[in-house]
Amino acid sequence: MTSAPRAALSLFALLCGTACLSISVQPASAGGVGGRSSGGNTSGQSNSSGGATGSGTTGGACLANETSLQLDPCGDAGECGCPLDCARDPLAAAIFPEGRVCEAPCRTDADCAILTACVGGICSLVACGADAGNGTYAFGCAMGDEGGLGSCFVGAVDGGRFSLCVAGGDAGSSCDPTAAERAIPSSLCPPGYLCYAPPDSNQGACEKLCDDVATFCPAGQTCAIEFIAAPKYGHCVG
Repeated sequence: MTSAPRAALSLFALLCGTACLSISVQPASAGGVGGRSSGGNTSGQSNSSGGATGSGTTGGACLANETSLQLDPCGDAGECGCPLDCARDPLAAAIFPEGRVCEAPCRTDADCAILTACVGGICSLVACGADAGNGTYAFGCAMGDEGGLGSCFVGAVDGGRFSLCVAGGDAGSSCDPTAAERAIPSSLCPPGYLCYAPPDSNQGACEKLCDDVATFCPAGQTCAIEFIAAPKYGHCVG
């Protein structure tokens, strides 16, 4: 029996149904980071080919003596431990009304954890699905503009729904549910799959996402629907 996916989300612990992992923080690649964008739309719609919404820093300096995790909430004054920046992320508004979270500076997607992509020099959340114009719910999606692919995860919070693209890898049938970084692709499930594992386990199985509308399970498996109302979302079992 499998549990909900242990996606690498700190502030999104409530999305997973089981304990989620904190995202580890790594400094950006040597040589500085790219320029920040001035902000994105607040509707969650795509303003790039990869479904990423723009993020802009609040301008507050990071705090050298503080420790923050990616996606920790923050305020206009900064409040994030270095090297993280306090950024306005439209998708974070699904959790925090202010829509401001600590996000890591970056040069490429490789600098970002699996729930984010490098957009305008900041590791930003990436919307997916039909409403975002990026892939298909419970199937594949694009991680920003660098050509990376991921899986379109659908979650719910406070009665609302949201979708996020989760970076994919090249794992076979087994995966590491604790993997939060892109450094070892063999620990991450292929696009269209997510890693499911019992609580507190470091061994998981890549299970295909499905909705029985546009994405279906292979012969011998059934779609365990987690959300019945559109957009439907589930994963294959059996």
